[in-house]
Amino acid sequence: MATNAWDQFEAKVKQIMDENGIVGAAVAVARDGETIYSSSFGLRSIEQRLPVNQDTIFGVASISKSFTALAMSQLQDRGLISLDDPVVRYLPEFRLKGMHDMSEIKLFHILSHTTGLVPMTRRPELKTFEEHLEYLRDADYELLGRPGEYFSYCNDTFLLNGAVIERVSGMPFRDYVMHNIVNPVGMQRTTLDIDEVKRMGNYTDLYVKNPETKQPEAKPWVELGRYEVGGGVRSNVPALVRYGQVYVQAGQIDGVRIVSERSLRRMWTPVYRSAPNTYYCLALHATPDYHGVTLVEHGGGQPGVSSHFGFVPERRITASVLTNVTNVPAAVIWMGAVNTALGLPFDTPKVVHPEVSLQAEQLARYTGRYKSLEGADLRVYLESGRLMLSSQEEQAVLTPTTHDSFVFTSAGQQRLVKFYSKSPAHKPWAAYLGVRMIRRVE
Repeated sequence: MATNAWDQFEAKVKQIMDENGIVGAAVAVARDGETIYSSSFGLRSIEQRLPVNQDTIFGVASISKSFTALAMSQLQDRGLISLDDPVVRYLPEFRLKGMHDMSEIKLFHILSHTTGLVPMTRRPELKTFEEHLEYLRDADYELLGRPGEYFSYCNDTFLLNGAVIERVSGMPFRDYVMHNIVNPVGMQRTTLDIDEVKRMGNYTDLYVKNPETKQPEAKPWVELGRYEVGGGVRSNVPALVRYGQVYVQAGQIDGVRIVSERSLRRMWTPVYRSAPNTYYCLALHATPDYHGVTLVEHGGGQPGVSSHFGFVPERRITASVLTNVTNVPAAVIWMGAVNTALGLPFDTPKVVHPEVSLQAEQLARYTGRYKSLEGADLRVYLESGRLMLSSQEEQAVLTPTTHDSFVFTSAGQQRLVKFYSKSPAHKPWAAYLGVRMIRRVE
């Protein structure tokens, strides 16, 4: 790749950082295990004026989910589980309200967020998996549908993978991931333990923008409790790029077999279509035909974390982007890095959405308020003949792309909203936004 292409990439990254108030970021890209680009931008601490470098530890948030899926795949290779088994085979006390035959929910459903459970109120104070199982049994909710019918992020069912890992392996979840993935892969300066992060040093402060001043404010690293199963890994970009080699090298690295190629391939085999040309798989998104190659990726977001990781298996390219600010477009930077590695322009889109024209009375169908137990609160309304979306963070114009799907731009990236209705004569009962189904409440 010509040097000037990466120079243009860096100029774009700096522009994105300026426009979105990104304090610090790091990027790494490799092909065939060799780094073809790495750079660091901005600060890991505003107060101390400390710069980010390639060894700086960030939170990776939901990129962690692929570690859990990989762990489950290893257990399947060892004959200890099958991803097609019912969850209750390993967690017999697992119950969901409204689900009469719990054997219908398989392990691959909890790995792919297709159990039918809505996004739940976070309960990080629950310290054991048993407490979470009780919470799922007793909480007040209504299922979206049958297992596999809908895709919607639910961290409270995803974390049950950790319970399965502990019961089947006999090891604490953290220990299993460290001993069977992080250490064998050779991921330096990577841990699930916040105290270990602080002992290692050279870690970033975490920043959340003040909603009034729009200025970044430092926040402490948060204890996730059992939600660490889906978001607890802390790492750096070289280590994540090395982790990516497992996926593009048929499950092995430096001659060490981490997982079988068959189990690995299942991790990015489509389970549910989540966007016009993208599918959610087992803790990974896959876009099967992007300029002749497959994009496999996953992002993450937490207080003080916006992250993105993925790979292009046909070209053996891996890339990671880590930032230290909430709700900023790490995915745009990642896509730009992959495009640059593929010889495409930085801004080449993953999908080009068509624009259609809808009349005001058609748009009016979608108006209302949509809320989730997890905290989403959306208002959709008409203003001057345009459909608008308002949330806690922003207000945006919704541009129709089909009769029930719309796009809008948020934090420098295009986002999709899809409305679900029982029939064209009915108002929607839910909106799909940000990998979550959000119910209409009025």
